[in-house]
Amino acid sequence: MRLRHFEHFEHFDEQSERRYFVLKGKVYSSDNLIPTLATEIAKGIGSPFFTIDMANNDAGELRLIEIGDRQVSDIKEWPAQRLVQILNLL
Repeated sequence: MRLRHFEHFEHFDEQSERRYFVLKGKVYSSDNLIPTLATEIAKGIGSPFFTIDMANNDAGELRLIEIGDRQVSDIKEWPAQRLVQILNLL
């Protein structure tokens, strides 16, 4: 996994940006579709609860945009009830 690598997103497709919530090492998505890359990233983070934001670059390749500490994360494309279901697992 490459860190601190800069790529151009000149034709950024906002529809490709997705937020994944990670709870106790398990990755959750709003639609139950979880890319392998998100799971691999989650394995390397020691926090019990955080977010992973990903999007496609200009070549259509999935890229990590940021990892969040959930305190400043909105729910983005998530239905509120879906997020509540996950939080009830705590």
